[in-house]
Amino acid sequence: MVPRDQRQETSTRCRRMKVVWISAYWKSGVKVSPSAAGGLKVNQEILGRLQRLADVIEIQSSDLPSLADSHREVEVKYASPLRFWYLVFELRLLFTLVQLTLSFRPHWVFVSKFEGPPLRVALLARLFGKYRIATSFYHWSYGFSVKETYGKLRYELGRGRVGSALAAIEEHLGVWSLRFVDVVYCLTDFSKSQLNHLTSISGDRVVMTHGLGVDVDVIRSCLPREAGLDAIMIGRISREKGAFDLIEIWEKVVREVPSAKVGVIGAKTSEFDQWAAQLKTSQMEGNITYLGTGLPQEDVYGLTKGAKLFVFPTHIEGWGIAFAEAICCGLPIVSYDISPLNTFGAEGIEFVPYLDKAEFAGRIIELLNDVSKRKEMSESNLKYADRFKTWQEVTELVFAAMRERTPVPICR
Repeated sequence: MVPRDQRQETSTRCRRMKVVWISAYWKSGVKVSPSAAGGLKVNQEILGRLQRLADVIEIQSSDLPSLADSHREVEVKYASPLRFWYLVFELRLLFTLVQLTLSFRPHWVFVSKFEGPPLRVALLARLFGKYRIATSFYHWSYGFSVKETYGKLRYELGRGRVGSALAAIEEHLGVWSLRFVDVVYCLTDFSKSQLNHLTSISGDRVVMTHGLGVDVDVIRSCLPREAGLDAIMIGRISREKGAFDLIEIWEKVVREVPSAKVGVIGAKTSEFDQWAAQLKTSQMEGNITYLGTGLPQEDVYGLTKGAKLFVFPTHIEGWGIAFAEAICCGLPIVSYDISPLNTFGAEGIEFVPYLDKAEFAGRIIELLNDVSKRKEMSESNLKYADRFKTWQEVTELVFAAMRERTPVPICR
């Protein structure tokens, strides 16, 4: 018979945390660089480091190769609620997670990016286990009601009536699911305020990361890559990320600087064909170049360093990974004055009133013609780069929050 003292010692001995990580829900049909899609970069950077602190099994549902030592793959064919394969994906994901719940017995299921299907599946599979659920909330791009969301999908993005209605319901079901999650990581005060508008979740279930990580040393090691670009923009090709604004802005720039060229790196979306058509109609194809989305990270940094300016007419950001990386590349930046970008303290940023395209173009023209001012802004941004957290620091923050909320002792 085991002595009582020894039994007590055994019961309090720390264990290694077990995590099932559901990767960012992504299926583009083309190769996507994490540098061109912020959610995927967060997924890869944290997942790759978390498995040094915990036992992690990844459920892989993206186009990118897994970074986890152990993973299960769930095929995603279509991401539309009207598609049969959408339901098949959810059922496959549920079956895979239930299997892992029974065999691996995780302490946590981490849905790397807040999205309806994976979060809903994590809640259903919890009927077979006692794990806790964590997710990340970056920002909310739709209306705060189903009706407002339907309007944006229907009239701004041009979707059909039925598709818009189903998608609006889907998005808000995901929001409703958040109230049953144990931890929601918010990047900034802006994302937290949006979360508070959407749902009643609060208190110690909301964990602030106060930004994300930046590969400062990696960026510094990359050499500039000359490509004849005056400016560069990084962000998926959509209205909310400012891709359509860029065309109008650059038309105004070219009137004053006819040779001005800007390169665009970003993931294609359902709006890409419309963007390309507008680019052709505006006759800006010789001045605006789409550089793709599958570039190696060092090429993205090299192209950024090789440009004179970083332009960022985005309408919404959870934090701004590309924005922060541009600071570290030492580029002067022109951006709309939006939160949370206007909380960055670097002095090499020119903020312009939201949606004021004429003023935006004016600042670009001014900087293209003023080498000394660009140099001053560049030096300021390079100095500011040391203030950013590393991805390791962010990962340890994520791990610590889960560890504190795990009902059994967890080893560091």
